[in-house]
Amino acid sequence: MNYLDKRKDKYLVLLDIPKDIRHHYDGKLRHVKSTKTAIKKDAENIARKLVSDWKDEFEVLRGNKVLTEDSPITTALAIKRQLHEAGEAGTQYVTTEYDYLRLAVEDMVERAVEKGDKATADSIYHIALMDNDPITTFLDEWEGQLHLKPKQVERMRKDAELLADYFPYVSKVTAPAARVWANHLLTNGGRDSKGVGLSSVERIFGSSRNLWSYLQEIGKAPYGEEPLKTPAFIKRQKVKQGVNSWDALSIAEVNQLHQEAMRKEDQLLADLIELGMYTGARINELCHLKCAECSPELLKITDSKTKAGIREVPVHPKLKPTVTRLIEASKDGYLLSRLSSNKHGSRSDAIGKRFGRLKTSLGYPSLKVFHSIRKTVTTLLENAGVTENLTADIIGHDKPRITYGLYSDGHSLEKKRGAVEHLSYEI
Repeated sequence: MNYLDKRKDKYLVLLDIPKDIRHHYDGKLRHVKSTKTAIKKDAENIARKLVSDWKDEFEVLRGNKVLTEDSPITTALAIKRQLHEAGEAGTQYVTTEYDYLRLAVEDMVERAVEKGDKATADSIYHIALMDNDPITTFLDEWEGQLHLKPKQVERMRKDAELLADYFPYVSKVTAPAARVWANHLLTNGGRDSKGVGLSSVERIFGSSRNLWSYLQEIGKAPYGEEPLKTPAFIKRQKVKQGVNSWDALSIAEVNQLHQEAMRKEDQLLADLIELGMYTGARINELCHLKCAECSPELLKITDSKTKAGIREVPVHPKLKPTVTRLIEASKDGYLLSRLSSNKHGSRSDAIGKRFGRLKTSLGYPSLKVFHSIRKTVTTLLENAGVTENLTADIIGHDKPRITYGLYSDGHSLEKKRGAVEHLSYEI
C-alpha cells in the first residue's frame, strides 16, 4: 500500500495534503500517523480507515461532500477521533499535529456557519471541539445489553430516543434541565407533539434512568449524579388529580362485557373474559397458557412480566367446564387456541383490541380496560376477607411485606382454592 512507510519497527501512514486546502492546515504538507504495529496486514487495515477519514475531511473542507441527515454527527465523531489520536501522539512524530488539526476544525465550523449549515457547525463544535458525547451514539449498545422481552425493549428504546431528541449531548443532562423536559413532555412532548400523560412521563424517565446508569457504567456519565429522577411535581400532580393506572369494573359491568361478547358470537373473547373473572390474571398470561400446563383443576402460569407472576391458580368450580372444553378443542397447544402473534411473539394484542372495541361500544371510559378485571377480582377477594398476601399469591403480585416477599414459598393450593371459591358475580 502506497500510504505505508516502515520506520524502525512500526509502520506509519502518510498522506499528502492537497495544495488547494493546505491553508486550512497552516501550510502543513502531509498527514503522518503511526499504526503502532509491525504487522503489515494489520497496518494496511488501519491505513485504509485513516486514509478514508482524511480524504473525507478534505472533501468537507472543500465544501464538496454531500451531507446526509446523519453525516454531521458522523463527521464530527471522525474528527473527534483524529483530534484525540493527534493529542495522544504528542511529539513522537509530528509535534504540531494536534494544533494543525484543531485550527482546521475551527475553520470548518466557520465555513459551515457561513454556508448556513447549522447542523454541521453545531455537531463539529460540540462533539469535536468541546469533546461532548452525543447520546444517540450509545443507544444501540445500550439496547443490546437489555435482557428483557422484545416488546419492553422496543418501548424503552422509544423512550430513550425522546431523551436523545431533547438532550443531544450527555453533558446537557442536568437535574434542572430534566425538570424542564418533564414539563415539555406534558405540554407538547411525545412523538405527536401533543403532550403525554403523567404516567407516561414517569415511564419515560424510568427508561432514561436505565440508559443513564449504562452511560455511568461505561464512563460516559459522571457517577454520583442522578439527574433523571422523576420530578416531584409530576408525583404531586398525580396525587392531586387522583391519577390511577386503571379503574376497577363493577360486577354488573364484568357480566355485561361477558354477555355482550357472547351476543356478538365472539366465543374466544367471552372465554378470555371468563378466565379473567375467576383468576385475576393478566391478559398476556392468559393468552400464553398452554394446555400441557392446564387441567380442569389447575392453571400453571409460566409466562409473566414478573417473577411473582409465575404461579399456580386453582380453577374456580364455575370455570371448570370452560377449561375442559378449551383443552379438548385446542388446535395449537394453547388453552386459548387460534390467536395470532405479533412481531414480538405476543398472542394478546389482537384480542386485546377486540376487548377494547367491545368496551368502547358499551360506553365504558378509557380507564376501564381488561386489566380492570384484575382489580375487580382483587376487590372481591378483599371483601370476602381474603388476606392481602393470599390475594397476591393468587393474582401474581409482589408481596406487600418484605418477610413474606423474600422468605415465604407462598400459600398452599388448598388455601388458594378456598380463596378463589369466594369469587362470585351473582348480583
